[in-house]
Amino acid sequence: MWLHDERLLARCGSSLIVWDVAGGKPTKLFRDRASLEAIALSPDGRELAALDGESLRFIDVGTGTERKRVAMGVSVRHDVAFTADGKTVATLHDKGVVLVDVASGKLLRHSGTLG
Repeated sequence: MWLHDERLLARCGSSLIVWDVAGGKPTKLFRDRASLEAIALSPDGRELAALDGESLRFIDVGTGTERKRVAMGVSVRHDVAFTADGKTVATLHDKGVVLVDVASGKLLRHSGTLG
């Protein structure tokens, strides 16, 4: 995944690693026991949303620290994206969509079965 203005690259898995593309070296590392399934960058480039299967984490790109963790109540492993204004994050799971308010971490919507 390319991050803010294509100078940074991030990879998720058992840890989240952010690289400086020009220097070719990791600049940030976020470790945790849970495997990260998907990541998205906020429109301002300062925050990552990361899914670990059971929760949504908000991570400061500059420091690599977790700012907030939101329990999702469903297994969310497929995708995560910020809205254009950066105020909401959407995640997709097997049967629907979950919307989360970035500022509060509140679940705004949890849809039912798709299709």
